[in-house]
Amino acid sequence: MFDKLRELAVQWAAQKLSVQNSGRYKLSDRQAMSEIFQMPGTAGPLVNAATSMQVSAVYACVSLIAGAIASLPLAFYKRAADGGRESIKHDLWWLFNEQPSPLIPAAVFWEYIITAILLQGDGFAMLVRDRNGVIKEIIPLSPLDVQVMRDGSTLTYAVNDQHLGTFGVHQDDMLHFFGFGFNGLRCMSVIKHAAAQAIGTALSTDQYATSFFHNGAHPSHVITYPNPVTAEQIDALRSRWAQRTAGLSNAHMPLVLTSGATVKELSLNAEDAQLMEVRKFTVIDICRAFGVP
Repeated sequence: MFDKLRELAVQWAAQKLSVQNSGRYKLSDRQAMSEIFQMPGTAGPLVNAATSMQVSAVYACVSLIAGAIASLPLAFYKRAADGGRESIKHDLWWLFNEQPSPLIPAAVFWEYIITAILLQGDGFAMLVRDRNGVIKEIIPLSPLDVQVMRDGSTLTYAVNDQHLGTFGVHQDDMLHFFGFGFNGLRCMSVIKHAAAQAIGTALSTDQYATSFFHNGAHPSHVITYPNPVTAEQIDALRSRWAQRTAGLSNAHMPLVLTSGATVKELSLNAEDAQLMEVRKFTVIDICRAFGVP
């Protein structure tokens, strides 16, 4: 069995791309290719796990859900004779509730797993056994480092970890935490299937708002004169305008125009563009996708 898993892992590793030192993407994976080459989504910016966490609403939802679940104890039960269940003391209680690995405590372990489920759709943790088959450690794995393959009614996992290397894992030694919409191999990610447009809009509005206020909340203007002016006068006025109006410190500094010059605004201001309303709606939409009030 181990030789077969090793062969599967080697076959999968041969198909991976040597791009951006990732070693974890396939040419057929459209989402992965868009992340490698930084291809924007339909809403504008690239939406993935890293960029999504830059949105405060996504960060708050993920940290709230992961933190709440991580604080819950994990109890062990066995089926009673009457068909019910009864609590038992199990040897694995310490690993799942206190210290799954010497590297991390249980609370951090569960926060990582839940975060992976919310952002990637699946959470993975490998069981490490001693020579007698007793579980001694549970190591969380990044969903990006795990390729799921199906062999009949059995799932096998090809792992390509930066520190652990490339190897195969049988389903009996892999904890696969399913999110919503399991298709037999992987689950649906909230940020890719439910909140992609809202997150993309949030990233776009954040970029727009930063640019808007960086320029002193004066998007674009045109200055007109009743009489012809020279190129030197135009350059001098443009430079003077930028010095007096750009930046937050100059947002309300007046500029005196002479020779009958008038100023006309070409683009919408923040209120007309309903920037704040859009930002509020994206928060509501993102929270709706994560099931958070």
